[in-house]
Amino acid sequence: FRVETPAGQAPTPLSEVRLLLPRGLGVTTSDLGLETCLIAQLEQRGFSGCPADSLMGHGTATAEVPFGSSYVVERTKVLLFSGPLQDGHFQLLMLASGEKPVIANLVFPTLVLPARAPYGGAIDTALPLIPSVPEGPDVALVALKTTIGPAGITYYETIKGRRVAFRPRGILLPSKCPHGGFPFAARLSFTDGTQSVANTKVRCPG
Repeated sequence: FRVETPAGQAPTPLSEVRLLLPRGLGVTTSDLGLETCLIAQLEQRGFSGCPADSLMGHGTATAEVPFGSSYVVERTKVLLFSGPLQDGHFQLLMLASGEKPVIANLVFPTLVLPARAPYGGAIDTALPLIPSVPEGPDVALVALKTTIGPAGITYYETIKGRRVAFRPRGILLPSKCPHGGFPFAARLSFTDGTQSVANTKVRCPG
């Protein structure tokens, strides 16, 4: 997603992002996330703190960082890891590693939750406030692009004492396509109490 802000206005920080998925999309039933990572490991050591078999996706994020009357754009890499269950729900851990001007490993817990029809599930991410400078406005996430799947990911298993690399299978696809295509939606909540909703459908394959 990308958040567009009217010219001359400062972007409002996000507080929550909810992505609604079509029925039958097996995010929690794939070969991804054979091991789990902990939030403390990511915050302290970044990517190297997690098992290789916990990586589930990767992408990029863009934030606007306020400095005086202007904004500095920071682009960071994003990695998704399998986290421990949270109240019985599958959890993803999103790691954004800032380098300049915000230098930090930021971890955003993400839950895979049930959703009402016509959707089958939701990926819900709560975004804590990220301070910029003392007594200054908070950092605003304005764009995020990430995958959940095996592209560019290598797992390892031990077979007869040898460490063997393999590519995990991706998430399961729905067995049937609903009339009109697969429905997706994004619901964004902002710290000022406003919300924004976007809907789309992916065409059924021929």
